[in-house]
Amino acid sequence: MKIPARLMTALGIMILAGCATSAPGIPAYRPVDLTHDLDAQAIVRYQKEADRIRESGGNCHMATLEATNWWPLSLVAYWRRGSVMTMPGNDGQLYYMVSQTRGYGPLSLIYLSQEDAAFDTQGKRLTHMTGRAVMMGCLAMSHEMESRLDPDTWMTHKTLHLIHHLINISDMDGMTNVSLFTAPNPIGYGH
Repeated sequence: MKIPARLMTALGIMILAGCATSAPGIPAYRPVDLTHDLDAQAIVRYQKEADRIRESGGNCHMATLEATNWWPLSLVAYWRRGSVMTMPGNDGQLYYMVSQTRGYGPLSLIYLSQEDAAFDTQGKRLTHMTGRAVMMGCLAMSHEMESRLDPDTWMTHKTLHLIHHLINISDMDGMTNVSLFTAPNPIGYGH
């Protein structure tokens, strides 16, 4: 049986374009602003999906509420991934872990950025982390982390690694350290 060229072309484009969800039955990830609290629409969407999982007899411990992963296209040009997962807290409430990634170039070689945040049931942002890599981290890599200590106070930590961690710059709440390689060492500077 000969497969028509148009069908093979369409199939090839679909494979390269990736798939909308990582598993059947999981809604596609809808991007949200991870630098602020969640909006009311996102909270309602996440709660409805968590309720659907519970009603079907599933467990909401680390359940995937939304997911998108365009990994086949990342083999040659562009990667987009996003997910929302639940995490139960000690207080019995559900927390939402949201992650989104973008990569450029074959296997995200040229540039990769990832952003993650955790939110409570009311959509209040509790943590935020970003990571970026240029040339798979061999040229430069940076990380920024924020954690809410109380309603008005955030603890921040930023690191920058240059030339595959040859030079390390770290800033945590106003305290800056510069050193060779990734760990503090005698050939470094602290302020």
